[in-house]
Amino acid sequence: MFPIADSQGNIIAFTGRILTDTIAEKFGLQIPKDMGKYINSPETLIYHKSRVLYGLDKAKNLIRQQRQAILVEGNMDVILCHQAGFNNAVAASGTALTIDQLNFLGRYTKNLVMAFDMDVAGQMATGRSIELALAHGFEIKIVDMAGQKDPADLIKIDLAVWQKSVAGAQKILDFYYAKTFADFKVTNVEQKKQAAANLLPWINRLNNSIEQAHWLQLVSQRLGISEETLRQEMRRISGLSQSSSSRYVASSSMQANNNEQPQPNNHIVQLGNSLLGLLILRPQYLSKLKDHRVFKEVLDHYLDNQAKEILVAIKGIKSDENENYLSLKDKIEPDIFRAMEKLAFEAECQYLSDETVDCQTEINFCLASLKKQHYKMSLTNLANQIKQAEIERDVHLMKKLLKSFQEVSANLAE
Repeated sequence: MFPIADSQGNIIAFTGRILTDTIAEKFGLQIPKDMGKYINSPETLIYHKSRVLYGLDKAKNLIRQQRQAILVEGNMDVILCHQAGFNNAVAASGTALTIDQLNFLGRYTKNLVMAFDMDVAGQMATGRSIELALAHGFEIKIVDMAGQKDPADLIKIDLAVWQKSVAGAQKILDFYYAKTFADFKVTNVEQKKQAAANLLPWINRLNNSIEQAHWLQLVSQRLGISEETLRQEMRRISGLSQSSSSRYVASSSMQANNNEQPQPNNHIVQLGNSLLGLLILRPQYLSKLKDHRVFKEVLDHYLDNQAKEILVAIKGIKSDENENYLSLKDKIEPDIFRAMEKLAFEAECQYLSDETVDCQTEINFCLASLKKQHYKMSLTNLANQIKQAEIERDVHLMKKLLKSFQEVSANLAE
């Protein structure tokens, strides 16, 4: 059992390790087969998992002094790091780093050394976390785990190797360049395409044109492909990324008795994208939502044409035959498939990489949050209209708007 503290050291929750089947049997207990390895306290007014960094209360002073934080995935990773003398280590309490967690870290340092688990979920989360951290002005280095799954394993096996790995943490492109050409022998076209796809998005994120030219030259020499061709491919990938990261949620919402519609805020956009991503990964839940009042009355009003095409595509997945969205690659438009890939990747990193997360619970949370945000926006818009009607002394319109305001308020309170 691990107590979870806020940044001031106050205990706000607990997380517990599920007993193994062998131990459970000794006590006459039966562990459900679909249960994850850990169980967390439910979220409360003082505990929100996405806002907590495990170990920050003990690490914050040293993080500030060293101007650097080591970011790991799990509680045991933090404990082993601290026992080994790396007292500036904190955990993201799962694999999905959040904006709130970055905001907390940013109070102490803008320099992160990432040492996430090297399983598939960990690698996906590392990429997602890097993107998020870079967007918020952090300097990032990555620890090579020396073939071990996580920091705790590496520390237990060989502390000296862990110390050397942290000291030799690499900048993003150095890490991915070395890893890409370790994974791919680039002896054929497909391997070269995959290597370029791995590296070009990171090169494109460099703000300095000299750095870009340096890395393009290295990749060009390694792949035997001209720099100009790589630049063209980088521009193409960049264009797709901007397109697929644009709002899948439409910039319109239904407002009662009014054609003037506000732009959805970033929170609504994120919730809409999260919901789509979860449905792509778990299409069987879509059939359960088709008659959901929130889904029909709220979500539908935020979907743009591309997102509606994605929903149509999700309906075509035969989940009862163990199909997934990858089966649609040759059946739908490439742009739609790429958009689905991005949404699925983000949802996988944010939610499903944590074994304790229940997909149905997250979908219901997204729907409830969308409903709340939608009605809040409606109330704000109606309040502005009522104010204008007062100025214009339009009594009939005021009564109509006040009635709509009351109806929306009642919906919000449900």
